[in-house]
Amino acid sequence: MSGITSIRRVLDAAAGHGLKVRQNHADDYMMQCPLHTPDDDPSVHVTYRDGRTLICDMHDPNDTGLTGQIVEAISLTLNDLYDEPLEAGEPGGYFDNRYDRWIREWAAKQAHSLAGERHTETIAPTVGAPYAMPAPYVPSNTLPALPRQFKDICASLGITEPCCGPVWAECPVCGREGGLQVLYSPYERATLLCCRECGGGRDYADKLMDMLRVPASDYRSNGTEIMAYDTPQGVTYTYPDGAKVHRRPDKRINSTGAAGAHPLWRSHEAAEYMPGHPVFLTEGEKDAATLWAMGYPAMSGIGGAGAFAHRVSLDNIRGALAGATVVAVVDKDESGLKWARQVRDKLAPVVGTLTFVQAHGKAHDTTDTVMTHDMRTEWFDTLLMPASATPPDTPGDTDTGGTPDTDTVHHADTGMGKGMDTDAGSVMDADDDGMDTRVDPDTGFWEAARWLTRIRDTARGQQRSPWLLLCDTMSLVSAALPPNVVTTMNPYSRGGGPLYGYGPVLGHNLFVAAVGNAGEGKGSTYGIARRLFPDLHGALTIQPASGEGVVSSFVKWEQIKAEDGKTANVPVCDHGSVLLRIPEVRNLGAAMGRQNSTLLPTLTSAWSNEDIGGKTRHDETSLTVPSFGYTLNAIVDVQPSNAGILFDGEGTGLPQRFVWSDARDPYGLDHKSGERITPLIGDTSWFPTIDPAVLSRLYQYGSIGRLLEEQDDTGNLHRWAWWDMYPPREAIAYVERRNAETNRHGLADPFMAHTDETRFKVAMLLPFCDPDRTDRHTITSQDWELSGAIMEHSDKVRRECQEQWEAKAVNDAARKARFKRAGERKARETESELKATAAEKVLTFLNKPKNQGRTVDGNTIKNGITQKYREYVADALADLETAGKLECVELRGSLTASIWRLAD
Repeated sequence: MSGITSIRRVLDAAAGHGLKVRQNHADDYMMQCPLHTPDDDPSVHVTYRDGRTLICDMHDPNDTGLTGQIVEAISLTLNDLYDEPLEAGEPGGYFDNRYDRWIREWAAKQAHSLAGERHTETIAPTVGAPYAMPAPYVPSNTLPALPRQFKDICASLGITEPCCGPVWAECPVCGREGGLQVLYSPYERATLLCCRECGGGRDYADKLMDMLRVPASDYRSNGTEIMAYDTPQGVTYTYPDGAKVHRRPDKRINSTGAAGAHPLWRSHEAAEYMPGHPVFLTEGEKDAATLWAMGYPAMSGIGGAGAFAHRVSLDNIRGALAGATVVAVVDKDESGLKWARQVRDKLAPVVGTLTFVQAHGKAHDTTDTVMTHDMRTEWFDTLLMPASATPPDTPGDTDTGGTPDTDTVHHADTGMGKGMDTDAGSVMDADDDGMDTRVDPDTGFWEAARWLTRIRDTARGQQRSPWLLLCDTMSLVSAALPPNVVTTMNPYSRGGGPLYGYGPVLGHNLFVAAVGNAGEGKGSTYGIARRLFPDLHGALTIQPASGEGVVSSFVKWEQIKAEDGKTANVPVCDHGSVLLRIPEVRNLGAAMGRQNSTLLPTLTSAWSNEDIGGKTRHDETSLTVPSFGYTLNAIVDVQPSNAGILFDGEGTGLPQRFVWSDARDPYGLDHKSGERITPLIGDTSWFPTIDPAVLSRLYQYGSIGRLLEEQDDTGNLHRWAWWDMYPPREAIAYVERRNAETNRHGLADPFMAHTDETRFKVAMLLPFCDPDRTDRHTITSQDWELSGAIMEHSDKVRRECQEQWEAKAVNDAARKARFKRAGERKARETESELKATAAEKVLTFLNKPKNQGRTVDGNTIKNGITQKYREYVADALADLETAGKLECVELRGSLTASIWRLAD
């Protein structure tokens, strides 16, 4: 692709598609957006840097997926953004590497999405009968109060009773009586205006707004209607999880906390009208706000039309729209059709019915049709969407079902398997006090077993996260188990018998990352877990300071007397199990960051049940704990802003070894309980145990193999017995399939490196958490299914935590860069001032009576002025000579050594 720069390629393609381009300065442009039409004020930022072109759609700067859509819309590919193809491992700056990774990830997602749409892309939906809108059912008294600007506009138009909903007035421009429709949109914070005669174009908007005395900074026109905002700051859309999108009247958009997947905008408020009423789904927040203004509940996803598939939270869809009647309003453009396909694939398995509609007549979207049509029956036409040719690949969905090839898609059962079905037909429940609470989308998981229900109810009774309480409890159970409790991931161990004979075996050591900001209950949840499972069977709880400190917690030197009367130091077991309780991840980071620290490799090795410790020159100072001779578990509290301490260990596999859990619970905030917390398992005497003397013997032999080979005749204290956990056939089949995929294609995600092992660890702990279980040697199919749900939650929390940490890292880097640039600029300004002042000091010195008419050497001048200006004397002498104020009488090597005098 050499011979033409990528920026020229993009500009030529934009011109070929009739897009307006405005140059800001060299290699920096603003281009009309081909996805958001009309785009009278170009909103796509195009920059050329280091042989590559960067494209950012200012409608949503955080949605890098829009880059690919824009490139596709102007008939280019992502590779066209580079002067030469991007090679793997190409060096570059932080922002460029991140940008490269973003668009590569988007390309992979887009290729995956296109694979599912390939057979339906060419099949256009058909327009059906008009859609009959019901009577409005959002009470006007639930909407925000009408603002002063709207009332002033109404007064100028002669509207005596401004109210919620549409009102009509005489158009002051064309004079048509009742021809001007005025609607206040409270969640857009704007007054919408459209004349049936004049329309809502820019020229008309300027005339009308001038008559109504609305400043030019407060309004804009999209060609169909006028939006007069309450303030020049525009509107801020706040999503349920705190993400914010800011839109100004001049179309500039910025966002806060908008990276990753998010709930639907106003989904919680819309849920109040389900069941019994339809709820509407639109591409953008403005259209959703218009429907609220007209008396209908509506929602919208973050990031625009092309971002619905990967920017909308699947958990939110399940929680907010389970069993609902949804009407999706599709914009009249190609982006709208892509959005509709994504909505169909995401919502069809969850909702009760899904109906697609489109603006009637020439209107483009929801707001256009509302402002240009009198009757609600003329707003929308039914859109008959073709069925998806291939089932959507939605993470977490276990039964996506089929999609009828009509406009209405009926809900299919999405239970998690036997014993885990849940009724998702109602979106609101009531507790004993009659208080409405949100339905938990994971109800099927929590009700799959009585002990899981107990975990959930205990957590919510204390207003804490059931997921975190579950993970903390599993780690405590693991701490209570001896190291000889094992399972296997070996596909060839189906025949039974001691698993050790089929190797390799897998231990149950578990690491938990409790994710939450300060004050969100990470520590108190751990306290509840200790009350649920108080008997740790002698496990030692510590906060590690070094790898050597962890090893010394298990083994110590003890002096014994042999039969010949001689004494010797031998390693003996001090504690067979250790729980690392780290209430602040920064403490872990400080310990790992010390010079020559061995804590990180000790943790990663211990998780894998490898030998820990090391051999030194002196045997009496060497401490080593053999493989499967110890139990080590960890619970680490992680604030997202400090999560880099774990993520920075990605190369050594540290974050991949954790089960991640959220300390927050959006579904249990209204639960109240005064019940006393009692142990989940009252009697743990049946737990498998191992004699510490056997562990001591193991430490002395150095490995299990040597211990088993050198048994004496008595078998006392020497016998090592495995407690074998037998995995189900589907687990072994899963491992075989994953191994085959990895061997052929490698790991698609580095964070998948230890996912399978972690899932096996979780599955083998579940039988010990269930007090009703009798056979704890068998990992059941339900255990395997439950472990998959736990790992799905872990992956979701880890991704969200990583996105928050990366966003903070970007902001911190940007802030440091700004400070650096400001400091450099200030330094230049200060240096310039010092040089100017030094020149003044030189002239002042030479104008002294004793120096007038004399020649003076530069060093004398330098020593005659203030100390802090002396280093600038040479520059001052040169500048003054150039300005004709000094003459160099004799040049002697350097300016300060030369002879000077005042010029005539």
